[in-house]
Amino acid sequence: MAKQWSTYQQAIFAAIEHGDQNLAINAVAGSGKTTTIVEAAKLMKPEDRVAFLAFNKHIVAELSARLPKTVECMTIHSLGMKACGKGFSGRLKVEQYKYHDLIDHAITDSKIVPGWAHGIFAKTVRSIVDLGRLTLTDFASMDEIDRLVGHYNMAADLVEAAEGMKTDIDTLLNKAVKIARRCLADGIKQYEKSGAIDFTDMLWLPATRNLPVPRYDVVMVDEAQDLSKAQAEIVMRAAGSGRVIAVGDPRQAIQGFAGADNASFSTLVERTQAQVLPLSVCYRCPTSHLDMAREIVPNIEAAPGADEGKIERVAQDRFLEMPHSGDLVICRVNAPLIGAALRLIGKGIQARVRGRNIGQQLVKVAKDADSLEVDGLPEDWRIAFATKLSTLVELRVDALKARKHTEAAVEAVEDQQACLSIILEGRPAITSIEQLVDAIDGLFSDEHAAVWLSSIHRAKGLEADRVFVLKPDKMALTHQNQTWWQREQEQNLRYVGLTRAKREMYFVDDPAKNGTAQA
Repeated sequence: MAKQWSTYQQAIFAAIEHGDQNLAINAVAGSGKTTTIVEAAKLMKPEDRVAFLAFNKHIVAELSARLPKTVECMTIHSLGMKACGKGFSGRLKVEQYKYHDLIDHAITDSKIVPGWAHGIFAKTVRSIVDLGRLTLTDFASMDEIDRLVGHYNMAADLVEAAEGMKTDIDTLLNKAVKIARRCLADGIKQYEKSGAIDFTDMLWLPATRNLPVPRYDVVMVDEAQDLSKAQAEIVMRAAGSGRVIAVGDPRQAIQGFAGADNASFSTLVERTQAQVLPLSVCYRCPTSHLDMAREIVPNIEAAPGADEGKIERVAQDRFLEMPHSGDLVICRVNAPLIGAALRLIGKGIQARVRGRNIGQQLVKVAKDADSLEVDGLPEDWRIAFATKLSTLVELRVDALKARKHTEAAVEAVEDQQACLSIILEGRPAITSIEQLVDAIDGLFSDEHAAVWLSSIHRAKGLEADRVFVLKPDKMALTHQNQTWWQREQEQNLRYVGLTRAKREMYFVDDPAKNGTAQA
């Protein structure tokens, strides 16, 4: 039976097959964009050289089997690596920790901070180096670097070091910038002499060193809302005077914290003068779910014959009896996920929290707290650790509040404290830092689980018949002095959360709140 394409899909196919204009497809959540763009790729002229740029290797592997053999499917990093190869006469060497090593050596040689502060200081320098490259920051301009530091609130990581060194954060940031500039210059020399690059070099070097990016007649790019400026530059150079066909959902742009340009979709439209075509039918969600999502994305439409679905507000105690294999539990912040996971595990349900790197961050905070020197502590490790953790958090929060626009960073620090406290409360047998670390490692895993618990950030791309939303009132966080891009990202996160369920959505609340939910 032939597939019935929507009027939106038919318009896209007609524009591709019979026109030559650049196109930007605005695809709502659950709109079948992958199926659409695979079908669109089949309409390319046989003589055209076509590149399909996917977001990651997993998607490349999935799409390569579905796309026509004439279409080259790769990540933008792979395309950038080809450019790096053309700009170097020998064989490239991919060294994942290239800048880690350069930064560590530079800090050690300069004796710019004491040994105990090395790790904290190095993390800030790495953030400047990595995010600065992704955003194509002009490292010669202190104004641009100041904007970078402020945008990503890099001061948050220097709180502890500044306190211990009895200096101010701005002084440490200036030192970090000097080290970053030195390491970037050394990184360019390493590439020119030995072909050593890391993954971000694959984007940054072609964009800033005028390396020859391979050209295509047509460049198709997926997840256009999550492009960094460096990635967007690679896309533009690959297209040259050729055609760009981009697909994405501006309201699913939630990677701003990781270097993505929050306005990348609209920027690409402007740079290419693309015709914007909608893909507005959601085939995933029931109509009642879309009624809520429509408050954020008014044009999202239900598929013909879509069920009404189910939305219900349930008490915490009832929720703990409900999850079964295949369910998804989401929350904007991590602490409630950990508490829920511990209680579900206690009921014999195989539950895991997505995000191994979140666990690694908690381990770092736990070790920092455990090594803190506080007078007059009892011998009981659990009581002493709780006091140390509170002291550490108080020091970091006070230092952050002394600066402007640090509300989001304060929330993150307090969420980490809540996470560790919940783990200790749920595991009374823990009596050492080693046991606490083991407990964290066991909770945060990327291995298979019957029930996944996930932050909304990590839930993008996921779906389940039944989705439980913890702390529904915090699906979009707000705080004083929130920047425009932070406010927009929070609403985007709420939209992502509201469009994960295929049948049933439950908003988990306290026992006093029951009945129909309104997110």
